[in-house]
Amino acid sequence: LLGRSRDAKVREEIAAALDLPAPPGADALPPLPELLRMKGNAGRGKAAFVKGSCATCHQVAGEGLNYGPDLCEIGSKLPPEALYEAILYPSNAVAHGYAGVQLETQDGELLVGFLSSETDEQLTLRMAGGLERELAVGKVKARKELPESLMPVGLAGLLTPQELADLVAYLAGLTKK
Repeated sequence: LLGRSRDAKVREEIAAALDLPAPPGADALPPLPELLRMKGNAGRGKAAFVKGSCATCHQVAGEGLNYGPDLCEIGSKLPPEALYEAILYPSNAVAHGYAGVQLETQDGELLVGFLSSETDEQLTLRMAGGLERELAVGKVKARKELPESLMPVGLAGLLTPQELADLVAYLAGLTKK
């Protein structure tokens, strides 16, 4: 919670005080305080967005798949520190409406995604790749809320530290027009 404070000094102090372990797959990245000091190039950030697999789940200006939250205005919602945290530790804060769920159907099929709509009779599960599956509630044998984000940990490991800084600069520039 302190890492999301509106006070930049509090955010800096908490980042320095907490020695968070590197997320799996990102072991070669510098610690968060060092990443925050790096200057990113937003112009190169779009290429990092693609290289880091972000476009396989997120849209920006209609490009990418519509699975995870649309990021077209993410820079208006999160400061750079929170963008790094969302990328490095996606389970720390899952966007409202994107909590993962695992459903087992009466036929034994296991489905994972998030619920995009639900009534007493029917639900719609949004799955990876932007696929949607409508199911009658009576056909669901078991439902389990997932404790982790559907965004895989370690995607930042696909990027160099400079590419990650470029990606954050790109995302920070995505603001309301």
